[in-house]
Amino acid sequence: MLLKQYYLGCLAHASYLIAAEASGQAAVVDPQRDVGQYVEDAARLGCWIGHVFLTHLYADFVAGHLELRDREGARIYLGAGARAEYPFVPMADGAAVRLGTVRLEVLQTPGHSPESISILVYDSASGSNPYAVLTGTRCSSATSAGPTYAPRLAGAPSGSPACCTTRCIRSWRPCGTRRSCIRRTATAHCAART
Repeated sequence: MLLKQYYLGCLAHASYLIAAEASGQAAVVDPQRDVGQYVEDAARLGCWIGHVFLTHLYADFVAGHLELRDREGARIYLGAGARAEYPFVPMADGAAVRLGTVRLEVLQTPGHSPESISILVYDSASGSNPYAVLTGTRCSSATSAGPTYAPRLAGAPSGSPACCTTRCIRSWRPCGTRRSCIRRTATAHCAART
């Protein structure tokens, strides 16, 4: 499995390509408008992008989900509470999409917007624990959490992430990037290959 982050500094926006090379399947989470980078990287891995997730509906920039749908035939997934004028698959809490050995499971995490979701990334080759959680704009370090964030996670040590969700995501650490992804290993980076 490959989990690669694309960070657009001028918008402070992170997006992700998740590729399951053995199955030839890939998904993109919160794509930027320029989708060529995802398509090219997936093709280099021998993968096709069949799925695109938005962690919430964006009002501050134009996402590339419709371009991926039109160019790659990707299916669009949004939180169950979303209202959009294009076809999409509404994802309720616990709903999942499989990419070979990779499973993307949705957690409904309203707060930034009512339809907000986070995506737990599982790779069965790495065991039964989630490899990462992609949170859109909902997670931050506890010291910078704003009013849309919940209190520090129950039982979490000082400096661990705070998240505006009713679920506890224990023992996770920021992955070293500016936002949107936390990993189980504090020193690992999101673009690391497993």
